[in-house]
Amino acid sequence: MAKQLYDYWFVQFDFPNENGRPYKSSGGAMVWNEKLKREIPKEWDNCTLEYYLIIKNGRDHKHLGNGIYPVYGSGGEIRKVDSFIYSGESILMPRKGSLNNIMYVNDAFWSVDTMFYSEMKQPHCAKYVFYSIKDIDFTRWDSGTGVPSMTSSTLYSILLVKPDADSLAKFDEIITPLFLMIKKNEMQIVELTKQRDDLLPLLMNGQASVNYHLAHSLATFSILYRHKPKDIENEKNSYTHRCGWNGNHFIQRAA
Repeated sequence: MAKQLYDYWFVQFDFPNENGRPYKSSGGAMVWNEKLKREIPKEWDNCTLEYYLIIKNGRDHKHLGNGIYPVYGSGGEIRKVDSFIYSGESILMPRKGSLNNIMYVNDAFWSVDTMFYSEMKQPHCAKYVFYSIKDIDFTRWDSGTGVPSMTSSTLYSILLVKPDADSLAKFDEIITPLFLMIKKNEMQIVELTKQRDDLLPLLMNGQASVNYHLAHSLATFSILYRHKPKDIENEKNSYTHRCGWNGNHFIQRAA
């Protein structure tokens, strides 16, 4: 949903106009931008990535003790340590290795020397920047002779659409709850995975068993829903209507 909303606003340019209608589809003024080689909303402009952020170099983590702060490399999270290099919204961009593994972080973290991290220079821009560069194929700018490599100057020069400040603020306000939900789900996955890994050996060797009432409830739930496909279809249609998904893209609905 978050990605669909980004596409709707900043690729299709159907962000809500002053009347709450889709801008481009409702006849909003568009102008040709020579640098971007495309039409953009009349009041918008172009800029480079450097306008939005400052790129910082990561550092070695081997001297750090174990702790609660994630360490990110170009392949993802490596370990957790007792110190952090930065805290807040940041876009992480690989310097070496998996160049297309762009990450958004909004927490305290450590970044290794194969991973750039960034500090935002403009308000409400981090999620917009994340989606703007996430699908870029960075391997075409590989400057390495062995391991794939990226330079900060190359990243800084990436051309982006520059929306007006109000649109960025509204987008950030709407999309932030979705990111919080993603983070909550990821935390639950970690906790449930740990519980599974702890309980599975006990179940396998007979030291623990599934509670009778829980097993009975799950069996009853399964039987009920096997015999009520119409209820499932109705609930699916209800959810589809509430979230504004038409089968192809996210739709903004009036309150």
